[in-house]
Amino acid sequence: MNHDAGGGAATEASGDAHDRAQRRSGDKRMASDRMKVLLVEDGPAEARLIQELLSEARGMSFEVERVETLAEGQGRLALGGIDLVLLDLGLPDSKGLETIRQLTASGVNLPAIVVLSMLADEEIAVQAVQLGAQDYLIKGLFEPTVLARSLRYAVERARTEEALRRARADLELRVAERTAELGRAVAALEAEVGERKQTEAALRANQRLLQGIIDNSGAVVAVKDIEGRYLLVNQRFTELYQVVKDEALGRTDFELFPADQARIFRAHDARVVESEMPLQWEEASEHDDGPHTYLSLKFPLRDAEGRVFATCGMSTDITERKQLETKLLEVQKLNSIGQLAGGVAHDFNNILTAIIGYAELVAHRVPRGNPVGADVEQIQRAAERAARLTRQLLIFARRGVVEVTLINLNELTQQVSQLLRRLIGENIELAVNPGRELWPVMGDAGQFEQVLVNLAVNARDAMPHGGRLTIETSNVSVDEAYVRVRRIALPPGDYVRLTISDTGTGMNENTKAHLFEPFFTTKERGKGTGLGLATCHGIVKQSGGDIFCWSEPGLGTVFTIYLPRSEGELEVTGATEAEVVVGGTETVLIVEDEPSVRAIAVRALEDGGYKVLEAENGLHALGVAESHPGPLDLVVTDLIMPRMGGRELVERLRKIRPELRALYTSGYAEEGPSELQIPSSEADFIHKPFTGSNLAMRVREALGRR
Repeated sequence: MNHDAGGGAATEASGDAHDRAQRRSGDKRMASDRMKVLLVEDGPAEARLIQELLSEARGMSFEVERVETLAEGQGRLALGGIDLVLLDLGLPDSKGLETIRQLTASGVNLPAIVVLSMLADEEIAVQAVQLGAQDYLIKGLFEPTVLARSLRYAVERARTEEALRRARADLELRVAERTAELGRAVAALEAEVGERKQTEAALRANQRLLQGIIDNSGAVVAVKDIEGRYLLVNQRFTELYQVVKDEALGRTDFELFPADQARIFRAHDARVVESEMPLQWEEASEHDDGPHTYLSLKFPLRDAEGRVFATCGMSTDITERKQLETKLLEVQKLNSIGQLAGGVAHDFNNILTAIIGYAELVAHRVPRGNPVGADVEQIQRAAERAARLTRQLLIFARRGVVEVTLINLNELTQQVSQLLRRLIGENIELAVNPGRELWPVMGDAGQFEQVLVNLAVNARDAMPHGGRLTIETSNVSVDEAYVRVRRIALPPGDYVRLTISDTGTGMNENTKAHLFEPFFTTKERGKGTGLGLATCHGIVKQSGGDIFCWSEPGLGTVFTIYLPRSEGELEVTGATEAEVVVGGTETVLIVEDEPSVRAIAVRALEDGGYKVLEAENGLHALGVAESHPGPLDLVVTDLIMPRMGGRELVERLRKIRPELRALYTSGYAEEGPSELQIPSSEADFIHKPFTGSNLAMRVREALGRR
């Protein structure tokens, strides 16, 4: 510093500082439109993914330039024009934190640095920030909006830090210059006073400059002395915590925030002062709309002698990102449960098919009045209950094969109402109010019957001393106004609304928050599976609709289901079960990889007079069909088998026997009959578990259409 400089030098320095501030302001305006990013990444797949994510980001435009080595990156940065560096910690010529050290030691004018790593290591992340990085991102754990926001905040933080450093340096320079001027002009009181006024004006200008910089930052910025008193806050701070700036200055966290929150803030400040190093962590803060999570960077401020006299904190609101992470974890958890449920149900249905099939055979051979008949009947009833539970698991997992037809909910509710009256008991009044000229909907009638039964049983349990259960249907046209008034998330369009309401005990907010979660139940142990409402939710969602719940303790509960209107026309069929003939003389090929299920199917069809061929898998079935000299009228095949599934088998069989009919079976399927890519008139399907008589009936139906 030149202590011999006069007033002209000071004026010149002031003008230079002003020019620098103007240039920084212009740079910031340009950055808001387009950002130049240098991607230092040797992996082409990772580089391409990051470029695609940045191209999908809304509100910002990124120009990405990629190099594969640290040396290339240093060379490119020397040319200038880069706003931000995305730096991989695993490069061919540098690994780990040494990559940051080499880059920051290269002597080039560095922009903001964001580190990319495969490791979710908090210690490495902190060290990366301490070495000069603005952020630490884990590969594979970000999406376009989050990535773009992270880059934008990194640039803003880097520029804010640089602005603070420049402002402090300018301030120290000007104070020193003004002090020197006052020392040389001590003999002239008037000159001393005038120079003092000039110095004060310059200080105020610098304060305004500094305040303007931090006020325009997207982060929450606050400076506190080592005693915890606020020295400086920005506009974002005052808006967020609803305090007046002048009231915050000079006060501590304990005077502004609840005691628990203030203790946390004070502990973090103490760690920064003690370590004399920048630290980063997440902090929670209560707002009017609930708790928010902030990613906070705090670092010490030192005086000319290097002593820490204050801490500066910059906090970025990451509440939305945390909420998205939580939702992602919930979705992953539900998907895992769904996969488990579907797999268990598939295997269990094969077992149930054998149990039900053999129980039916025994029942036919036990003389009337024999006590063994009652035991067999109990076996059949237990197997049927297990089959219903399995169907619930499949519906919850959305892996069940759905027999989709046009449904009139008025007719469906009237048919189910008699069953519901027996279920809910005499002390509960049931009222069914059908809507006029109700639109048809697409769905599985059996599944919607289950929805009504599940909701009615829940309502019954909520009214132990009696009450009223009301089922209503109506046509509704949903628009933006309807959604806003009802406070529901539903796409505009025509819907059929099904409302099930009761006058029971109601539910609190905590219970409603977990209402549709699988295995969640408020009933006593052994009195509920926790799958009832989860199953209802799965059925409605699988049908393209949505379900909402309103409930208050003591005021009852209302479930409202919206199902999209279908433009099809309802058809009435006059065939009755009594008219179906189950026997025949045709040749049928049974293809099933489960031996017990195959044995039941073969026995049931042979008892009906059919000539039966059998195969344990698709490849075996091809050999049987090719070697059989006579006609082959029908193949009954499992959809999912090792090495070759049922659909591929039928396609290959029809190349040698074009007239062959097919009947598919499955314990579950990823695809339903409508997605078999064959004419719907030929897409016969029978669910597992099935009885021998059910199979014989479906076989006769499939053959009867020839």
